[in-house]
Amino acid sequence: PMEQTGRMAMTYQGPATLVAPGLALPVVADLRVEWQTFETLNGSGHVVRERGLKQWLGSIQSDAGLPFWEALNASPSLRIPDGREGTFFTLLSGVAIDGGLVEILGTSPAPFGDEADEPTS
Repeated sequence: PMEQTGRMAMTYQGPATLVAPGLALPVVADLRVEWQTFETLNGSGHVVRERGLKQWLGSIQSDAGLPFWEALNASPSLRIPDGREGTFFTLLSGVAIDGGLVEILGTSPAPFGDEADEPTS
C-alpha cells in the first residue's frame, strides 16, 4: 500500500525482496522519500526556503537469520513487487541484530513513486 502526497507516492510499506548474489530473501519494507531543505536570503534580504537533495530511506525486516545478514554485506538491492529495484547501504546506528531489522539509506533513485510527478510545494 502506497500513500499519496501530491501526485507522488512518498512512502512504500509492504513486501519486498532483498536481492544479493545468489540470494533473494523476502523482507518487509517501510520506506519514505524525504527532501533536505535549507534557507537562503534572496536579493531583497528575505529568507527563502529551498528544497535540496531528495533521498529515500527507511527500514527492512526479515526473519531469515544469517542469510539476511550475509545479503546485507554483499552489495544488495531492494526490489518491490512491481519489479523496480534500488540500491542502498545499511546505517550502522539502525541495526537491531536480535530482531532482523535494519535502517537503510538509498544510493540510487527510489524504487517507488513516480519521478515525473514530483510535488512542487
